[in-house]
Amino acid sequence: MTADKLFDGLQICARTKCHPDRCGCVMSVFLDRGQLKDAAKRLLEKKYYIEDVTGLDVAEGIEVLYHFDNFDNPGRIVLRVLTGRENPEVPTISDIFSGAQWHERECFDFFGVKFTGHPQFRPLLMPADFTEHPLLKPEKNRQSLYEMLSGCEKVSPAKGERYCFEAPPAPEPPEASAPKDAGQSQTEKKE
Repeated sequence: MTADKLFDGLQICARTKCHPDRCGCVMSVFLDRGQLKDAAKRLLEKKYYIEDVTGLDVAEGIEVLYHFDNFDNPGRIVLRVLTGRENPEVPTISDIFSGAQWHERECFDFFGVKFTGHPQFRPLLMPADFTEHPLLKPEKNRQSLYEMLSGCEKVSPAKGERYCFEAPPAPEPPEASAPKDAGQSQTEKKE
């Protein structure tokens, strides 16, 4: 099965092919939180393994990125889940990929994302009483995630729980050309 067909039949928000030489992956799949486990199960069934889980602090919220690859059909696939900044939370996939446990804990340390259902959810690298998340950016430094997708083909219009890829605006009709003397008064025309 090719990466193009891997998510057929799943209710995903959107997907786009990527240019591996520019961004290191062959596909990005944009999911709502409720779709994450089904997509992860599909990857496990097709013998993908998890490389890492990380976050990205963007203008729209905090995006959690899951990188997967496959020994038989190499080509990194990224599952992306956008969550709010106020209470960043996504379900754990550690019950599907046990290797995700440490990655999810590290993502909490650095970005403050809580992984619901995680069996041992506690800080991994930071002290238990540490309340700052060092990879969160000041608002002025956050870039729109849509601007950062330059290594991917354009995402088809789609709307999810948090993602919103809008259709391009319709081109404006050309302005009708006004007759040469349309702006002149009657007295100017007579002279």
